[in-house]
Order: sequence, then C-alpha cells, then structure tokens
Amino acid sequence: MNDIYRSVCEDIAHYCLGKGYREGPGINNFVPHDAVAAFGMAKQLICANGFDLYLSVAPEGHIYGYFFEKMGCETMEIYVPYPPVGIQVLNDLTGIKGKRVLIIEDDIISGKSLRLVVS
Repeated sequence: MNDIYRSVCEDIAHYCLGKGYREGPGINNFVPHDAVAAFGMAKQLICANGFDLYLSVAPEGHIYGYFFEKMGCETMEIYVPYPPVGIQVLNDLTGIKGKRVLIIEDDIISGKSLRLVVS
C-alpha cells in the first residue's frame, strides 16, 4: 500500500469515526474497495449533474460521503442499520424539498434501504 493511498484510508477512517460510526460484523469496513475509483465517481457526479445536495445512506454511504465533503459539497446523512429495519435521520431534511438530491448508497441488493429512505 503506497503512502498516498494509506493517507486517504486513514483520513476516511478518521472521518467515519468522527461521525460516530464503528466497524463491526455485518458492517462494511471504512475503506472503499477502490478509493481512486470512488473519488473519480464523486468528481464525475459533481461536475456532470449539478446536484444541490448529497444524501449519504449509512452505514455504507458515509464512506462515499467523505469524497463529496472533501470536494466542498453539502452532504446529509440517514442511518440505515444492517439488516435494514428502520432509519434514523441525522440531519434536518426539510430544506431538500425542490432540490436535486443524489442519494449515495453503495450496497443495493434488495432495495429495502432505499425504500425506507424514500418513504
């Protein structure tokens, strides 16, 4: 692992821990499988689509929310535990009405997390 990659991974872990997230069984770890690809994806989405706000669905989405925040984007969070049985809104979402919002969620298998968030 080179020094730059190690530095990014440590910064991501610090970011996630600062938000109160912990690694554990059944929860994705704090390091994306490909941090360079995750950064590139975030940059492409920011430049190409003009979203007003980025909504991170945690526990997984907080990893990617890191990249959006590092580029100066406003991010908010909704916590969805694993398995997805409910949600905890971590920010006041009343201001998102009428805005273009990108929902950041990296693990879409059943769609249950997103259905909980949208409802």
